[in-house]
Amino acid sequence: MTSNVYAEATPCFAERASHLTAKDDAAAEQCFHEALRLAPGLPEPYVNLGILHERRQDWESAERYYRQAIDVDASCAAAHLNLGNLLVHTGRTADAEVSYFEALQCDPTEPRAWSNLGTLLSEDRRNEQATRDAEAEACYRQALSLSPTYATARFHLACLLLRQGRFQEGWQAFESRHQPDSQWRTLPLPEWRGETLTGKRVLVCCEDGYGDMIQFCRYLPWLKARGAARVTLICQPPLVRLLRTLEGVDEVFSPGNMPSTKRFDVWTLPMSLPGLFETGLESIPDVVPYLQPVTSLHDEAPEVNERRMRVGLVWQGDPRHSNDAQRSLRHLRMLSRLGDLPDIEFVSLQHGKASREIHDLPSSFTVNEELPPNADFADIAALIDDLDLVIAVDTAVAHLAGALAVPCFLLLPAHQTDWRWMKRRADTPWYPTTRLFRQPPFASWAPVVDAVFIALRDLQAAREAAAEVVTQ
Repeated sequence: MTSNVYAEATPCFAERASHLTAKDDAAAEQCFHEALRLAPGLPEPYVNLGILHERRQDWESAERYYRQAIDVDASCAAAHLNLGNLLVHTGRTADAEVSYFEALQCDPTEPRAWSNLGTLLSEDRRNEQATRDAEAEACYRQALSLSPTYATARFHLACLLLRQGRFQEGWQAFESRHQPDSQWRTLPLPEWRGETLTGKRVLVCCEDGYGDMIQFCRYLPWLKARGAARVTLICQPPLVRLLRTLEGVDEVFSPGNMPSTKRFDVWTLPMSLPGLFETGLESIPDVVPYLQPVTSLHDEAPEVNERRMRVGLVWQGDPRHSNDAQRSLRHLRMLSRLGDLPDIEFVSLQHGKASREIHDLPSSFTVNEELPPNADFADIAALIDDLDLVIAVDTAVAHLAGALAVPCFLLLPAHQTDWRWMKRRADTPWYPTTRLFRQPPFASWAPVVDAVFIALRDLQAAREAAAEVVTQ
């Protein structure tokens, strides 16, 4: 192959870049094939064809192109790296680990390969009694030594450290969750860095997730304790009414109604506050409830022995979440065994399309719908306040139950368990009334549901025993 042929192929890559910028994948694909016709010995067109097919979720074709790139040039680090990413996505983690190591043999200075290998190792659960966290941490630190500003590696390192309870360094690294040019970091205000707040007006901005806001809003009263004259919170519209019940907050707005920044002296983010307040494992603010229902479903709650046990259910999270396929149950029917327990009234706390699954259940398992249409979190809080227990997957409603001090059974996936639930714990320092049920590695949800069934049966028996004592 002569250099002239490679030179002829180069314009195809430039044209492809313009097509990708315009999101014209079909034109880009045509350019890649033309580049291969002119220079079949180039691995890059195969790699980019693999990326295009991944974008289409055509995993088989994407893998074929990555492997063709490797066949053409086994030293192409990008082909090994992208193949490894695809293998992780399709659940072939052992093969992915080999691909990442091969990428690093080709280019040991590639920080993405080190970071992605670290993430894979941190999720390796082939041995339930041991993890590969030390190897994962070394990979993240190697990635950061090569690229100190690599936010993805620093964020994953933060999650690993926080999951282990190594909070001091973990909170510091966790600041990498937002890019420097993110919406809030470009405000014409200084960011609060822990200095005195006496007489200051503080703007607390919005984190991405509902659950994040519910969990970390508990720190806002501490701002007042530090001397802040006024604390204003910005949150997503469905949270506004609920978070107005938080002590120490003067006003709550949605982003669309945010007042002028001229009214404030400094700004901060809820998930930055644990680090700024130097939170350790023993100093987590765990007093609950710290949120209150805006309204009540009943003027006076019935006595425990006057009604059946009421249990709320949430079985699916936001499908846009990166790990939703792992953390959510495929269908409410997966909890149908709970219907074998007598004298329990199940209530749906589910939103979205999945809420309709209550109409597709066996006759032995009835789940009632009590939430109003377009319910916000204040409506959900009012319903939770009328329940004896919430059973939920890892989504915002579980945080809400914990913040309201309502008992919660939280179902956690084996894959990519969120850092805040830490490791090998059945409890959580964030919510004293929450109990964790962890999915075993490489298992279905069946053993988790079995454990929940037993715990619910025991809770029901304890409740009935307490009622008998009251009536004696």
